[in-house]
Amino acid sequence: MPLLNGQPIERVPSPANANGRTSGWEIRFTGEKFDDYEKYIERLTRYRKPIWTCKHTGRTCLTYEQ
Repeated sequence: MPLLNGQPIERVPSPANANGRTSGWEIRFTGEKFDDYEKYIERLTRYRKPIWTCKHTGRTCLTYEQ
């Protein structure tokens, strides 16, 4: 599990689509879904930065996926 500043990051709750539409953006490796493109890009950019630490090994300077 990736950690940010020693803590796991809270996932963004899925948007509530009253009309059942599935349009929007999804981060494939977390499953987070966004209606707002700017928020999606902001979150994806954070995940791609080498600021994460592995909970199990303590290895630092990782991206979220690593």
